[in-house]
Amino acid sequence: MESSPFFSVIFEKHPIDGRADNALTVKMHHLEIIYNPGIVKDVMRFFKPPKANMETVNALIEVAGTTLEGWKKQTRAGLEYALESHTTLDLRVDMDAPLIMVPVE
Repeated sequence: MESSPFFSVIFEKHPIDGRADNALTVKMHHLEIIYNPGIVKDVMRFFKPPKANMETVNALIEVAGTTLEGWKKQTRAGLEYALESHTTLDLRVDMDAPLIMVPVE
């Protein structure tokens, strides 16, 4: 029995069947999430930076924001170019909804 991956993305430029200029297929299986308040609190505590390093964290956040702005400009330029050159995209998305379980205590 062959198992399929949890998440897969396939991009084709000029697909052989000629259905579009570009084709993007995204597939994702369902995800089961079981809420456990103790684990959520431990994860939050693990990722909370120490107060002594807040300057470094703020600098990293600022750099990340600048990087995202650059990506935003590049994406916008790419979309404008795609609209100007009139390319077509065949987008197929097959995603199962997540199952979130919250136990009653």
